[in-house]
Amino acid sequence: MYDAYRTSAEGVYAVGDCNGGPQFTHSAWDDHRILYDILMGRRTGGRGGRITPSTVFTDPQVARAGLTEREAKAQGIEHEVATMPFGHIACAIEMDETAGVMKVLVDPKTERVLGAAIVGYEAGELIHSFLMLMMAGAPARAMVEAQMVHPALAEGLQTMVMKLERYRLK
Repeated sequence: MYDAYRTSAEGVYAVGDCNGGPQFTHSAWDDHRILYDILMGRRTGGRGGRITPSTVFTDPQVARAGLTEREAKAQGIEHEVATMPFGHIACAIEMDETAGVMKVLVDPKTERVLGAAIVGYEAGELIHSFLMLMMAGAPARAMVEAQMVHPALAEGLQTMVMKLERYRLK
């Protein structure tokens, strides 16, 4: 991949699958958005720092963003883990969509979300909550302190994060 999507030909740019990396429609669309900002003079640089989420649209859906626990361990990155069965979400119980599990990795020093994975109903929608926290560099505490709508699937994300000892109600 060339810096700022430039190719070796003057005035020619490359976005999407031809740049390597994840070949997702949403990645190509985001390349387009970034390149537009570069060409308009509102940004420099290319994809650097972008976290690419993924979703497999099975039933239930499988979604993830950021590091997996295995990747964090392999890279020697210190982390705390919280998991929760999808069936512990009130809204999922009410909709009879209880299959699945959720996991989040948090940096114990900064409280930033390192990665998240969700298997469950609308996982592809829910993963965006963690993606936005990661992109903003916000601590997981932001999710804990948010007043969540009840009953909603996203409320389960907060409940899972509160499984970490630092956020647990005692």
